[in-house]
Amino acid sequence: MSYDLMVFKKIKAPINKVEFLEFYKEQVKWKLDHNCASIEISSRKLNNCYVDIIMIFPSTNGDFAIEDDILENNEELESRLIDYSICRNPIYVVFVWSQAEKARNTMLMHSMKHNLVFLW
Repeated sequence: MSYDLMVFKKIKAPINKVEFLEFYKEQVKWKLDHNCASIEISSRKLNNCYVDIIMIFPSTNGDFAIEDDILENNEELESRLIDYSICRNPIYVVFVWSQAEKARNTMLMHSMKHNLVFLW
């Protein structure tokens, strides 16, 4: 099991439960025409949020994936590795349950800092 979180731009944020469920279904189809590990297609706010978050929860994939030699002798760092899926609007993040509280707090703090919507 994983602990999944999402941040997205406010201008794209659904305003009620029905709209949100439709929005979410579209986002998780994963039939995308871009690399979900690259920040090139995302907005500046989402990119900045992502860069802040990977300082605490390093990425296993993409433009800023942590190098294997850095992980080699650092079990604590390895326990914080995260899988990110970067889309045009949301960034979808998969955490391990042992990091749930810290992940939620980190994502909330940085989504507020960058004026984004945070879903948990």
